[in-house]
Amino acid sequence: NPSDIPDQVIRVFKADQQSCYIIISKDTTAKEVVCQAVQEFGLTGASDTYSLCEVSVTPEGVIKQRRLPDQFSKLADRIQLNGRYYLKNNMETETLCSDEDAQELLKESQLSMLQLSTIEVATQLSMRDFDLFRNIEPTEYIDDLFKLDSKTGNTHLKQFEDIVNQETFWVASEILSESNQLKRMKIIKHFIKIALHCRECKNFNSMFAIISGLNLAPVARLRGTWEKLPSKYEKHLQDLQDLFDPSRNMAKYRNILSSQSMQPPIIPLFPVVKKDMTFLHEGNDSKVDGLVNFEKLRMIAKEIRHIIRMTSANMDPAMMFRQRSLSQGSTNSNMLDVQGGAHKKRARRSSLLNAKKLYEDAQMARKVKQYLSSLDIDTDEEKFQMMSLQWEPAYGTLTKNLTEKRSAKSSEMSPVPLRSVGQTAKVHLHQPHRVSQVLQVPAVNLHPIRKKGQAKDHVLSTSLPQKGLGPTEEVSVKKHTEDTISVASSLHSSPLLQDIWEFL
Repeated sequence: NPSDIPDQVIRVFKADQQSCYIIISKDTTAKEVVCQAVQEFGLTGASDTYSLCEVSVTPEGVIKQRRLPDQFSKLADRIQLNGRYYLKNNMETETLCSDEDAQELLKESQLSMLQLSTIEVATQLSMRDFDLFRNIEPTEYIDDLFKLDSKTGNTHLKQFEDIVNQETFWVASEILSESNQLKRMKIIKHFIKIALHCRECKNFNSMFAIISGLNLAPVARLRGTWEKLPSKYEKHLQDLQDLFDPSRNMAKYRNILSSQSMQPPIIPLFPVVKKDMTFLHEGNDSKVDGLVNFEKLRMIAKEIRHIIRMTSANMDPAMMFRQRSLSQGSTNSNMLDVQGGAHKKRARRSSLLNAKKLYEDAQMARKVKQYLSSLDIDTDEEKFQMMSLQWEPAYGTLTKNLTEKRSAKSSEMSPVPLRSVGQTAKVHLHQPHRVSQVLQVPAVNLHPIRKKGQAKDHVLSTSLPQKGLGPTEEVSVKKHTEDTISVASSLHSSPLLQDIWEFL
């Protein structure tokens, strides 16, 4: 029985704040934990005189305490980040958690992006997105493609389709909510690491969304922030973007997707999935000479079966995603051994060191789950632009301020080169090949080299045009200055970016 395997760890405290790590299974009861804790702490009294209590601290700082029933189980799953288990002596009146300890516990429960493991974030993202993806019924693709009214609807498909937008705005929100330039750079580096792990998890959808968020106009224009990014991560980002090169019908991406090593579970780039389905539908007549075109229907059915196969897995998808993500970096090989689900090995590793490691890994997983579940994603692009200008003022504004009170020396020390207000807004980074573009959500820059000149404006989304498969119509080209806070002024895209979305 898997629930009997001791593959979880809880931390139990005493009133003097000493603690021990206890390896348990899902079915381990509170009474059994008490017996083990009494032995671990070397207490002389009978275990019947002790009980297991849960102490939690509310955001307002109120301490709550309750005694757990002896048969209470699933202890590792029930404890929250703002809670602790305490061993209480029933014969004594003692304060388990002081006000100082409560403040420390409350501080530990407050999460920030940089505190989270990039491996665990990529794993949890992949698990969450894959759960949505595999719940899409085959009929939902048909209903969406042919615009049919169905009793069951296509709720799961719509939810999965919205993932790209949500994760794109999440990236921008995290970066732009940080006022410190160095921390902003670290957050960008953090997201690049997450995208790398998503690639190893075969989660191309989240990988695409993260790149899109890094290339949103308000983020891309943060020149001072990007200049602090190590060249190693510049190269990583360029490699990630190259995967989505639209040339030859996105050959790089499709070759990886169809390779022998690409085994399910897989989370494909959903805009490409919709493009392929739309191509089959719009590119073939439903009737030929007055007769139903069954060949078209067979091709659509084959494509849907291909998509469904990506959701199949011979083992627990969560375990597979974690193993894939951990394999991305050899420095994390030890964590793979702990997090990968080797239950029998865990049972044998009962030393304090391994118990502590297991606990810390489980605690990190809880932190990431809570972080993702409590995300408050801002989608206001105009607000993003204003925040971006607040952290790093536009060139025109900087020029005006320096003109009023600058000397020749201070001018030379300016962190950004002075440019005329009328100059077309571009983001030039310290390396020529670094190409963060100014995009419109959920855009992603897929070109590693910034080109001079104007580009066509496009509204990008995961939705596809209803009619026609040819190139989208050209729209008028507009010049914008970087010092304006208008959202429209920041929706400038690269020629190759236009190509890929015309392709999609």
